[in-house]
This record gives sequence, structure tokens and C-alpha cells, in this order.
Amino acid sequence: MPEPHRLGSAAPAKRHPDELSSREVEILSLVARGMSNREIGATLFISEHTVANHIRNILRKTSCANRTEAASYAHRNGLVEA
Repeated sequence: MPEPHRLGSAAPAKRHPDELSSREVEILSLVARGMSNREIGATLFISEHTVANHIRNILRKTSCANRTEAASYAHRNGLVEA
């Protein structure tokens, strides 16, 4: 007899350091590559304002003071794709 389908049986979402969301990790990776908010927005099809909000959240969650520290954090935690 086949096993019944269970809600929530899908694979769990990947956990990121410091409770960063997948979108925040994606944006942090682009920051670490030296992209501006405008470039990130154009790449991800979101506004510069939305990028700035994500970066503000990233800095808060990671306790980084600025983009440079955040980029270093991304590299240390293996969040930058080759």
C-alpha cells in the first residue's frame, strides 16, 4: 500500500548564516563582487530602494558596519559564487 502524501514533506530550505534569507545571500554575493545598488537592482529586476533595504537588513543581521565588511563576511562564509 503506498504511503499517504504528507504536508511539509518537501526538503527543508537551506539554512544560511545569521538567519540571512536566500535573497539576502544573493544580494550579498553581488555586493561582494563590487556591484552598486543600481547594478544589483538591474541584475535582479528590483528597485535600488529594495536593494538598499536588503543591504540594511544584511548589515544588521551580520553586525557589519558597511558594504566592505559585508563583502569580507560573504567571502569568509563561502557565500560568493565563483
